[in-house]
Amino acid sequence: MNVTTKLYEAIAAVAPIDGVAIGDPTDKQTWRIDFKDEATAQEQTDGQAALDAFDLSAEQTKLDNVEKFKQKAALQQAKDAATTDGDTDAATALQAEIDALA
Repeated sequence: MNVTTKLYEAIAAVAPIDGVAIGDPTDKQTWRIDFKDEATAQEQTDGQAALDAFDLSAEQTKLDNVEKFKQKAALQQAKDAATTDGDTDAATALQAEIDALA
C-alpha cells in the first residue's frame, strides 16, 4: 500500500470517485480528485475536505513503520533459524541488520 492508496480510501469513504492523484506532495493545490459523475455537490465538498485533512507525512510514516516492522520480523526469523542451526556468524550479522533498522 502507498500514500496515494490511503488518500483514495479516505476520499472514497465520503464520495464516489474514480481516482486521485498527488502532484507535488508538498502542495495540495496540485492534488486531484476524479469524482464519478454521480457525485453530488455535498459529496464533492466532503471529498475535498477529506483531501484537505489528509496528512501525507503522517501516513507515510505509518507505512514506513509497517514496512520496518515486516523487515525486522523477517530478519528475526532468519536469525532464529541461524541460531538453531548453530551458525553464530550469520546470527550475529542478522542481529546487526536488526539493530540498524531501529
